[in-house]
Amino acid sequence: MSPKEGKFNDSSVEEVSQIPAHRSAWSQKELLANILARYFQVIGELGGTRWPVWKVDINGDSAVHESLTKLNSHIKRLGWLAKLQRGDPWLVQIIPIPERQFPSLKTTISFWSLSALTATIAGTVWLDGSRPDSGWFVKSLFVDSLLGYTLPIFSVILLASIAQRNYAKANGHRVGHLTPIPEPSVSLFSLGLFSKSMVIWPFGILLIPSLPRMDARPWKDRKVMGWSAIIVPSVMIFSGTIVWFVGLLLTPEIVTVTSIQYVSETPLLVNLLSTIFVDGVASKSVWAHPFTKAGAMLCFFGWVSLLPIPTFPGGRLLIARAGMAEVRNSTNQLFLFGVILVFAWMFDAFGSFNIWLPVLGVIFPLLLFMGADRRIPIILDEPKGMDNDTVKRLGICLFAIFIIGLPSQTPFQFDEDWNDDVFYEFENSLTVFETNQTWSGLIEITVVNPSSIIQDWRLSLGTKDGVASPNWAFSWECSDDGKDSEIAEGCGDSINPGMENTAKLYAQWKSETHTPFSENFYIISYFGDESRISKVKIKPDLEVYPDSKWYMDYNSN
Repeated sequence: MSPKEGKFNDSSVEEVSQIPAHRSAWSQKELLANILARYFQVIGELGGTRWPVWKVDINGDSAVHESLTKLNSHIKRLGWLAKLQRGDPWLVQIIPIPERQFPSLKTTISFWSLSALTATIAGTVWLDGSRPDSGWFVKSLFVDSLLGYTLPIFSVILLASIAQRNYAKANGHRVGHLTPIPEPSVSLFSLGLFSKSMVIWPFGILLIPSLPRMDARPWKDRKVMGWSAIIVPSVMIFSGTIVWFVGLLLTPEIVTVTSIQYVSETPLLVNLLSTIFVDGVASKSVWAHPFTKAGAMLCFFGWVSLLPIPTFPGGRLLIARAGMAEVRNSTNQLFLFGVILVFAWMFDAFGSFNIWLPVLGVIFPLLLFMGADRRIPIILDEPKGMDNDTVKRLGICLFAIFIIGLPSQTPFQFDEDWNDDVFYEFENSLTVFETNQTWSGLIEITVVNPSSIIQDWRLSLGTKDGVASPNWAFSWECSDDGKDSEIAEGCGDSINPGMENTAKLYAQWKSETHTPFSENFYIISYFGDESRISKVKIKPDLEVYPDSKWYMDYNSN
């Protein structure tokens, strides 16, 4: 350029074309409409909604689902997402990416710390009165609860949380960590302000949701949402089952129980397999290792989360497999409500104040008020659905973990008969038979210990002047458990919790010349320091026999 003329003289410089520009800036809506036009044929706009909705058709040979993916990849950087909806033609709604949903790290750590504290306190309620003298790990009840109950639970929760986040991240989603919600009322029971028998929710953790809620996060399609929903329940149920088995294997044959215990009943798989590997599971569950309590809690929470309830993982699984229109139908929701009522009746949820009542108290409001809400969960490409193979695989996985974790009718209950007395079962008559010209018979006495503590039992015969009967000779066979249970006056021994023992009393007619007659004798059974006398009648195996001792009076007219 010449300094005097101020003009370009270099002919090699090409003339730059002007960039076309609008006279006025686009609005946000116009910008989104023009971006949308790059991936779809925009037919028109649909009004009456909070966020803009356009009627669109496919653009050239591009598939509608592929075009939606490309559109979202573009506008995601601008803070927006496109949601495809069925229609004639298709409908695309532009919605903002949810902001400020994720809690701070400090908030998450606070929830985990408080939940760990309340869970440990709950563990002390579980373990108090059913520990070895030296504790399971250490003598301190609180540390024992921390190591045996809280640590396994929170390790599994962390594992499930990491697995869920990693799967979501691999599929282009961001989800929050699982965040246990503390349940502080259990501390009132640990302090002795309320009776232990009043505990209904003994876990120390109220809920284990993801923060932010999974239903509030946008999902690419139903397939990703379905597999993400099944991760946490499956990790909790499988891990809980393993922890439960380990706890049963670590449980000793006997632990002295000193108070009423909150007992966890085994789920289906544990119940079927435990009888193969562990003896006396029903009795051992009262003083079982704290790992069994942790496994019970994990299996129960995992199974409940699979129920097809809005905001539950099971609710998202149902939508993933059946579709939003089918699941959020009011008629189907009422049918589901009826099915849950039937199952609640089958599980005796209304028969007494038990753990199912708090569960139903959460389920029914969610089902009634959110069951027909099609706004949640947010699925960007809901019409895409899932292929048949994925539906089958997801259904098989759901069925398997649902059955594995299926709880008993009453999954948690108090061992109310923990210190009940032993009782004795026997007939009130004894039939004697003739064998080789000898009349003899026996009566079997079953000794049952229904309690959770070791108890003593004792049996003897009522005597007069040291003789039970002048006409019959009695002898005892005192035990069928391999232990020597004979005592001077009869039988007696100790019996373990939940066990039975059988003693046999033999009677033999002393006379060699006369057939026997009916006679009563008395068995004395002992309950601690108390005794009870039971009358037993001897009956000869004859069509006719004297009912009592008799003699011939030759002087009678």
